[in-house]
Amino acid sequence: MRTEDIEKQARIENIERYIRHGCVWALLIVSLLMLFVTSKDAYWSRLVFLSPIFINDLTGSSIGFAISSGLFVSSIFTFMLVIYPNTRRKRSTKDALLHIPSFILEGAEGGLFTWSKNVIFCNTDKCVLENILDYKQRVEGKAFNDDQINITLQHASETLHLFENSLPAAMSISSTHGFFWIGMTSSMKKLSDVHSEYDFSYDEQRKSSVELYYLYGFEFVKFLESFVRLKI
Repeated sequence: MRTEDIEKQARIENIERYIRHGCVWALLIVSLLMLFVTSKDAYWSRLVFLSPIFINDLTGSSIGFAISSGLFVSSIFTFMLVIYPNTRRKRSTKDALLHIPSFILEGAEGGLFTWSKNVIFCNTDKCVLENILDYKQRVEGKAFNDDQINITLQHASETLHLFENSLPAAMSISSTHGFFWIGMTSSMKKLSDVHSEYDFSYDEQRKSSVELYYLYGFEFVKFLESFVRLKI
């Protein structure tokens, strides 16, 4: 699937998500208003600005009140037991997955192979995006030295199995998150191949590996940025 098709699918999923959540909130608000309108207590029924329209037909209606109560309670439980837990689970899964590509971003800084920096200092989308945009800008400008490239390629080789094993988790967030994760995994495979097949001690191989690093690195960071920006 092309990147354009994936991004189109992401937009469709976002629209569907807004519609689902919007329907629940709309049902909650409408049912609450109808609770007031159909209340037998005239004080509550007159609090609603629409009550003059329904006052003769629905005020004190036990059937209307029962239906409104059922819809209101159903909306509350749908939010509490379905929407909120599901969103929280997906958010937690996404945050955990982002630690894996952060290895590559750390390698671009020439740092040690460690989780600590990202666990402590970078656990929000905003923070991760700042690192992604910085890495993307440096890849486009070809602003890395040989040590940083070599360390990043080593990280790609050592984290490839993490990308491959984490695909089911990415798919559990949404199919579009999974597609972007597949794209990142493919980029990691290519970078890992560069690390295993090219020797930096030979000038010609070094030049080839550097060019491939920038090519696959840009491909990787595009998928990563799309993965982070995609809403849950």
